[in-house]
Parts: sequence; structure tokens; C-alpha cells
Amino acid sequence: MIRGSGTARCYTGQTMSGSTGASPPVPIQRTRLFIACDFDGTVTERDTLGMVVHRYAPHVWESVDDRLRGGQITLLEAMREEFRQVRASEGEVVEFILANARLREGFQEFVRWVEVGRHELVIVSAGFRTLIDPVLAAAGLSHLHVHAGDALFTPRGTSLSFPPSTADCIDACGHCKRETIAAHRPFPGPFVYIGDGYSDRCAILDADIIFARGELARFLEEENVAHHVFDTFRDVIRELESLGYSGTDPRCSPRRGGFRQSSPPGRPARPGLGWGGPVGSLAGVAPG
Repeated sequence: MIRGSGTARCYTGQTMSGSTGASPPVPIQRTRLFIACDFDGTVTERDTLGMVVHRYAPHVWESVDDRLRGGQITLLEAMREEFRQVRASEGEVVEFILANARLREGFQEFVRWVEVGRHELVIVSAGFRTLIDPVLAAAGLSHLHVHAGDALFTPRGTSLSFPPSTADCIDACGHCKRETIAAHRPFPGPFVYIGDGYSDRCAILDADIIFARGELARFLEEENVAHHVFDTFRDVIRELESLGYSGTDPRCSPRRGGFRQSSPPGRPARPGLGWGGPVGSLAGVAPG
């Protein structure tokens, strides 16, 4: 479903509008996509950072959240204040997250669709690889390319660190996803962004196709920016195929129907850039 009456660049020759009807069929394109996807609340059903704070420092959540929403503190300041009160070992926190975090329906199928179609997917997160890596590894997705911050969990409190940035507004979210995404240029084709929250607002500015849910979808609706609302990653596959993009290898003759489970995977993800890389490639991460 497309929301917002504004326009967004789209490589289908169509204008994304406020129509809530299904997009008309368009020819399958051989164009590859560059896809950047948020993690917490997007790849996962629940925000893992919120889960940790609610579990280990529930007394600070309401106070910090009220000041954040009132504009008295930035998102980064809120995160640092909350996690200073999270007193637990890394092993304990990771065990809790693995027992309670769930991937959003269709994500593994979406990854397969991306790889078979030789599109490029990167995970960009304002969260922590300490939590992201184990969740993806448990799902058999340790090869995905991840850009995120990190956390050092101790019984005395938790310190945070994020990728270096030259952005003036970096205190707003800790990780400048827009800078990270720009480091991947030139893109192999249209830029697709998938997200749900505050830290995604800047990252979507250059996107050709936007998939949003939750707070991000509400923000885009208010700002009259065209976007596709989604609940599961099967919705994302369906919308991209309705726009003409395929989950089949673009080197072969494209076939309507897109995703084929038996097709071979595409090329592996590119080597890490800065603080990014395949799961398990952390190096030089220092507490913030």
C-alpha cells in the first residue's frame, strides 16, 4: 500500500501517489537494487534496545522517554543515560535477547529473494552489534553486511560507542545512517530504504523507494512523503515485484513470479566499510 500524496523518485516510470489501490502490473526489470534496512523494530518484531532497558533498568525508561519526546535531550543522550543503568554481563544480556527477540515474518525469505536477484542489502542500525550479530547468526544469516554501534555490558553499567561521523547532527541518533549509506555509492541501481523509527528519518532523504512502519510511517504521513506501508517482509517482496523488480538472477531471462526458492544465491556481500561488515567481523570497537 502506498501512502502520502507527495512524490518519490522511482525507476518504474510511474509516480508514487496517494492511491491506496494495488499498483498496476509493470514489466519485470533486470535492474539491481541497493537496499538499506534498519534492524530494531524492522528486521526484529521488537526493539532489542528497549527490551534490554525494560528488563535491566525499568526505572529510568519513563523519565528519559518523557524528556526525549519533549526535546530536552537528544536520542544519543537518552541512550547513554539509559544504558549507564543497565548492569549485566554481555553473556546475560545476549542470552535474554536470543530467548525473546523474534525476526519479523518473511525476513529470511526476503534475504533469499535479495540474494537470488543479485540485489545488494546492508543492515544499518542505531543499535549494537553485540546484540545484532547473535540474533542474525541464530537465524543462519551471519553473512549479512551490518553497520551499527556497539555496547560494552558490565555489572557496573554499560558504555556505548558508535561509528565516527562528521555530521553536525550526529547527537540526534548516534549513528549517521545517511553517511554510512553514502559510503556504498555508486549504487547498483535504485535505492530502497526499509525502516520504522526516528533514526531512519535522515537516511530516507535520498531513497528512491521507501518502506515504512510504526513511527517512521506516521512521520512520513504527516510530512506528505510517499511511502509503502508494510507489516511483514513478504509485503516488501510483493510490492517490489509489483513495481517490476525481480527475485531472479538479472543475468538470466526474467520470469514473472520473481522469487524462486531453488535458484542459486547471488554474490557475497562486499567487504566491510568502517564499522560495518559481515556478522562477527568486529574490530577496534572501543567503548564510548
